[in-house]
Amino acid sequence: MMEESQASRIFAIPEILEIILLDLDAHTLLLSARVCRQWNALIKTSIRIQAALFFLPDRKATPDIRNPFAHHVWDGFFRKQLSTRRRPGDKTAKLPQIEPLRKEKAYLRPDASWRKMLLQQHPTSFIDVLGNGIGTPTELRWRSDGDYIRMEDLEMLMDSEALIATRRPFLFSTIPRFNADESRRARQEQT
Repeated sequence: MMEESQASRIFAIPEILEIILLDLDAHTLLLSARVCRQWNALIKTSIRIQAALFFLPDRKATPDIRNPFAHHVWDGFFRKQLSTRRRPGDKTAKLPQIEPLRKEKAYLRPDASWRKMLLQQHPTSFIDVLGNGIGTPTELRWRSDGDYIRMEDLEMLMDSEALIATRRPFLFSTIPRFNADESRRARQEQT
């Protein structure tokens, strides 16, 4: 009984609990919010934990750390046809149906955590898209509100048929590789 009490007191110290939680892998850390209200509150309010879960930017992180949830969402949701609504490009890409329906509903929840996650650390406000996987990438840039691209933005692009999921996972970068205006200016200067 005494050990339980001592452990409870240690976990009640937010600074110690934060250090322990930050040592978890991202998936376990996300699930840890379900343990109790105290853990949930700490996970939602700790800037370091929110950055570790890709909800907030982390400028101290090693550049280009990919969100470990991104491929899971890409393969489990974006690369699937939905039962509850049609996405443009579903039939063209010959995507399999998402199964079961409860999994689809879980992904479609407006408050699903994946929606607010950044694609990577350091975050980016653009993505490069390769048409059919060949040629020069086309840069898609948005988020004039000062925020970075979040996974819900990819869903919006897919729903508007600006982006169609393929079997290949998506690629993204924090450094623009192609700028049409600069390219046009350079060509004009050469002539």
